[in-house]
Amino acid sequence: MSVFGIGTLPMLLALGLVADRLLSLIRRPCIRQIAEVARTSGADVPFLRPKELATDSATDIQFLRHAVGWLKDHRGWEPTIVVTLQPTCPFRTSSDIDNVIRIIQRPGVDSVRTIVNASPNNPYKMWKHVGNDGEIEPIIRTNHFDRIGTDIPRQSLPDYYLQVGVVYGTKTEFIKQDRILGDKVIGYEIPANRFIDIDVPEDLVRANELLAALKQ
Repeated sequence: MSVFGIGTLPMLLALGLVADRLLSLIRRPCIRQIAEVARTSGADVPFLRPKELATDSATDIQFLRHAVGWLKDHRGWEPTIVVTLQPTCPFRTSSDIDNVIRIIQRPGVDSVRTIVNASPNNPYKMWKHVGNDGEIEPIIRTNHFDRIGTDIPRQSLPDYYLQVGVVYGTKTEFIKQDRILGDKVIGYEIPANRFIDIDVPEDLVRANELLAALKQ
C-alpha cells in the first residue's frame, strides 16, 4: 500500500484539516507509512488500525466502533457525531464537511450521506442475468414494461443517486448500537463534475486531470 498525492495534498487528508465544524481529524491507518504522512500533515493519529480490521472484508461500522471505543477508553472523550472522509473520494471542500455537520445537527436528523446523480445510469434501464443461458430481466420492472420494455424517456423517470464517500456523518449513538446509519438519513448532493472514486492507478491520472480542470 502506498500514499499518493492529488495535487499537493496527500489523498487521505484532502481538506479535512480546514473545516470549521470538524473538531478533531483522526486518521486510523493500517500501516505506519500512512500514519507518518498523516502526522506530518497535521492529523491526529492515536493508533494503528488493528490487523483484524485492516482486511478487505472489514466493514466501516467495525472500525468506526473501534475508534469511538478507543477514544472513550484512552482519552475520556466521545464525539456526538462521527464523520468519515474516505480518501478514495478526495474532491471534497471544507464547505462540504461543514454543511454535512450542519445538516446532521438539525433536530430529528440521524445521518447524512453524500450522493451524486446517477444519470445516465438509471436503474430503470438496467438488467441482470437470471440464468446460465444468457437470459436477462430488468432490475426494476415498470408498469409499462409489457408494452415498451425499458425504453422509457429519461425525462419520465425519477432521479436516482449513488452514495459516494466524500463525507459521511452519523450520530455516535448509532455507531455504539452497531449501526452505520440512523433512522432518518439526509442526502447531500455533490456536483458530478468534481466527483471521482479512485480504485485503480489509472484513476489517479484522471483525478489530477480533473483537479487541473477545476482550477481553471
